[in-house]
Amino acid sequence: MDLSVIIVNYNVKYFLENTIRSVKETVMGLSYEIIVIDNASKDGSMEHIVSKFSDVNYIYNESNLGFAKANNQGLKLALGDYILILNPDTIVKEKSIDMLIDYLKKHPETGLATCKIIGPEGTLDASCHRSFPTIWNSFCHLSGLSRLFPDSKVFASYNLLYLKDDRIAEVDAVSGSFMLFSREIIDKGVYMPEDYFMYGEDIDFCYQIKKQGYKIEYVPIADVIHYRGQSSKKDKIKLRKYFFESMKIFVKKNYTSKYSFFYKFILDITIMFSYLISIGKIIFRIYLLPIIDIISYAVGLWTAVFLYRPVLLFLGKIDKSTFPDINLEMYLGVSGIYIAIILLIFYLTGIYKEYKFSYKKFILSAIYIALITLSITYFMKIFAYSRITLALLLSISIPLMLGWRYILLRKMKFFLDKTLIVGIDEVSMELIQLENDLADDGKIIVGYVDTDDKYLGKSIDKFAVLGSIENLKEIMKIEEASSIIFSLKSISLAKILVFRDMLEYANISYKILPDLIQKKNGRINYINLSQ
Repeated sequence: MDLSVIIVNYNVKYFLENTIRSVKETVMGLSYEIIVIDNASKDGSMEHIVSKFSDVNYIYNESNLGFAKANNQGLKLALGDYILILNPDTIVKEKSIDMLIDYLKKHPETGLATCKIIGPEGTLDASCHRSFPTIWNSFCHLSGLSRLFPDSKVFASYNLLYLKDDRIAEVDAVSGSFMLFSREIIDKGVYMPEDYFMYGEDIDFCYQIKKQGYKIEYVPIADVIHYRGQSSKKDKIKLRKYFFESMKIFVKKNYTSKYSFFYKFILDITIMFSYLISIGKIIFRIYLLPIIDIISYAVGLWTAVFLYRPVLLFLGKIDKSTFPDINLEMYLGVSGIYIAIILLIFYLTGIYKEYKFSYKKFILSAIYIALITLSITYFMKIFAYSRITLALLLSISIPLMLGWRYILLRKMKFFLDKTLIVGIDEVSMELIQLENDLADDGKIIVGYVDTDDKYLGKSIDKFAVLGSIENLKEIMKIEEASSIIFSLKSISLAKILVFRDMLEYANISYKILPDLIQKKNGRINYINLSQ
């Protein structure tokens, strides 16, 4: 047998189905087997895959053994001359496996090879070529110095960011999402190190192969799309913990005890700060818009108080000798009420969630805020600002809130609504060329959904086909999508309405792409089903 493909699965049955389809379509003229090791999935993966692929050797574990132990199960069953360890959330492009096997045959000194691994946003997955961890490169990687100086061999050596993406290179280690190697490796007793539960085993596996005298190579003559961490994407802080623990295990196992102790000490300090940064990022993402609104309010209040006297003088309400004793502290006591009103109205009208890119909704919300706050000056005078102060405050803070949104929202990708394109045809494929226009609408494509199963296991440019429309509900949950664009050329309006009603419970934005993409006022013109 030419090839054994080993896939470890955990609760990603639809991604696994696509991965298997892509493998079957890319192995040209090779005899092969596919071995799936399931780490106690609870989503019905086994039943789903076995019903669709009777030739897949499916092994179900009663407990989650971790990535390394599960792969070793597969390695002990493998019969192929070449073995591919593959993640269940990858799409293998046409002829990729064949080309890499040919490369290994021509270069027997290469013990293991990987290809170009493309992330879900179309960029290179930096983990597909790495160095072994040292104190310095780990510090640069974890502190972000490597991202600040990606072309520097001094600062960017952990992920070798300075390497050319399209050039073959000898490296220390590659990503465990795609590892192709000769059977000679396991015949020499080199298996996945089982000291690790998650992360680190791929680096250690490469380390053990290099100790046998083989090269590890990054070979970008082929490529795959990798939707990183689909089977473990929920608890990011816990995953970061696994990552750090794996680094400590690797150093303790493979380096001298003195170096290992010092490395562990440095890493423990880094872990503490990294946890704080991780928590800070989560808080930043959730609360950035409300914080900006509070800051805008504070700036507006300070400016309004500063301008209060000049405005009264201009209107002739006072003269220079009768200026009232007003200062900022007078307003701080009641500011909490006004801030609460602003935040509550924005929250209730969806400005912090599904309508964060809607200027119409923002203006409508601003009108509500103005009406309610102005009414306070008449009916609840104990809590009221002066009418001039309030008018100045609103006329300054509301434009500030709108301006910050315009500047920030489209610059930060995590604010964009994850969008599924349902239907694959020449019209929906045009959206790939219109990513900037979609960003102006607050959307970012996460993948395509097939309506007639012709494209399952394939990719559309840099975007994977995530599954069939029958599984749209599950795909949306997995991808955490908040927006759908239906292509009318691939799915009828009647079916679109059925799926809309099926997903009615969720806060989803629905659009219909007509048979011809047109723009109105510089934006894509489509039908808004939410209305």
